[in-house]
Amino acid sequence: MKLVKVLLFVLGLAALVIIGKKFLIAPEVMDQANHSPETLTESVSTIVTGTETQTLATPLPSVSLDTLKPEEKAKIQVLSEIFQSKNDNDPRMDQVLKNLSEPVKAALQKQYLDTKAEMRNERGTIAFLIGRELRDGRGSKADVQFLKNVLMEKPCLSLNDCSKPSNSQSAEEQHLEGIHETTAHYPQLMDLRYLKQSLESGNLSPELRAEVISALEAARNSPNARVAQEAQAILSGLTH
Repeated sequence: MKLVKVLLFVLGLAALVIIGKKFLIAPEVMDQANHSPETLTESVSTIVTGTETQTLATPLPSVSLDTLKPEEKAKIQVLSEIFQSKNDNDPRMDQVLKNLSEPVKAALQKQYLDTKAEMRNERGTIAFLIGRELRDGRGSKADVQFLKNVLMEKPCLSLNDCSKPSNSQSAEEQHLEGIHETTAHYPQLMDLRYLKQSLESGNLSPELRAEVISALEAARNSPNARVAQEAQAILSGLTH
């Protein structure tokens, strides 16, 4: 009887070891898959829009703040301070946040993606900074691609939740509807303004000019009707 109990105990231990290996290895493999380079790159290429996610047409390169130089990190910190103060007229916007290096611009583009869709001012400010660099002759193909991605975003339907239209409005909200609409489109309006100005500036190389025109042509099919209309108006006004 004792021998039977011992055998059963040994068999039970063996079964536990086999089951343990089967179910303990799986989470490790899954964790490696979740942190693969492909997955990390994809996560940088997704815009959170309220409760929905929108994958960018063309993924942007990932960037880590740890790879930035101290002076580059300082620029990112200045922008964070401006966002916290909510002072759009902070002189550092012109004194510090110009002549941005490629790593800084890449970090800003990632920050845009990490910023909630409802934070229209913050997103619009980043679009402004990237667009200004392009206009002033310090842009790149990656910058144009970023601006194109912004134009191809779904419209923000409500400042409370970009994925849902506002069903009920107070009298005050109705009075401010025009202001709210402009705020909802702020990133795209900044984007379009500086794409237009970059074409007019004469600071673009022929290759980069072609990229900007291509971005505007794509924006004519934007899910945002106002963006599509504005892009068409810019293209119609071009003198090649």
